[in-house]
Amino acid sequence: MSNRKIEKFAKKEKIDKLIGIAEGKNIELAKEAIAALATIKKDESFNHLVVSLRNPNKEIRLAAIRAMGDIGYDRGRTHLAHLIDTDSDNEIVEAAKEASLKLNE
Repeated sequence: MSNRKIEKFAKKEKIDKLIGIAEGKNIELAKEAIAALATIKKDESFNHLVVSLRNPNKEIRLAAIRAMGDIGYDRGRTHLAHLIDTDSDNEIVEAAKEASLKLNE
């Protein structure tokens, strides 16, 4: 799997393919697939970002937080606010604050 393939899937809005990569074992490709999901402004993409916010892998959670800010859905604020209020990891909290600010723009 390559970055180009992820870009093609995003361009063609192949959400299922991107979700499959995002749930895979290759963390770098998963992070790229999550970022690509943010470019597809559809509920299915947003819903997977919400799921990814709870991933046990911190890198995946950070990618999902950034993508939540990028997708631009106002209802993402609730999920980001929850992380800000409840997560004990400062890096996660700061990323959630930044993504939340991005939604305000």
